[in-house]
Formats: sequence, C-alpha cells, structure tokens
Amino acid sequence: MKKFTFLNFTGILFSLSIFVHTEIRVNYYRISDMFKYSENEVNLISNLIISAFYIVVFILVGIIIKKEFLNSKLKYLSSLLWIPYYLILINIFSLMFPLNNPALKPLPAVGLIILFLNLMYPAVIFIFSLMFDLIKLFKKS
Repeated sequence: MKKFTFLNFTGILFSLSIFVHTEIRVNYYRISDMFKYSENEVNLISNLIISAFYIVVFILVGIIIKKEFLNSKLKYLSSLLWIPYYLILINIFSLMFPLNNPALKPLPAVGLIILFLNLMYPAVIFIFSLMFDLIKLFKKS
C-alpha cells in the first residue's frame, strides 16, 4: 500500500509540473493583462516559474524513486500515471477560471505545442526513471 501511495504521489507531482507549464502557456495573455506586464516580462517570469517547478518536481520524484522504487519496475508506471491527474487538474482549472474575454484566447499554435509537449512528456519521465536503473547498474560493476 505504501508503494501504491508513493506511486500515485509521483503521478500527481508529474501531472502538476506539466499542468503548470501548459496553463502558463495557455493563459499567457491573461497573465499579461491581469498584472499589466509587458510580453517580455511575462515570458521571462513564466520561463523562470516553469523551470523552477520542473526542477523541484524532478528532485522530489528522484528522492521518492531512490527511497521507494530503486529496485522496482513500478517507477516506469509513473510515465503513464500522470495523465488522469493532469486531465482532472485541467477540468478543475477550466471550471474555476472560465475564459470570459474572447480576446484573451490563446493562439491556435499553442494547442499544437501543448499536444507535442504532452506526447513527449511520457518519454521524458521514462528516461528519468531509466537513469536510476543505469546508475544502479554502473554502481554494481
């Protein structure tokens, strides 16, 4: 049960990191309008927030994998487990903050970028999980 809890927690962390990334990118113009920042300032701040969030999440998940899943293949399941949590977060966010001003809709190309990001994210998580097996293998020999 403990491993199941930690596995779900890693899924939540992974979904939270990509959720923050996609929502900042989708709501770029809303953020700019709300805080009265220029586009360059919003771009800089959003890139810093996204980068910091990814770093913190991957460090936390690395600690969890090292303590709980180092000798288990369950860590590879987290490369798919983030998807339901991500969809739940997207639905909750869209219900809490509906788009009232049609002028602040994101550009159509943002959807393609987010689609590509969501298709590549499981590969990134899988490679991240694979690194721990490779480190363990090199420490053995």
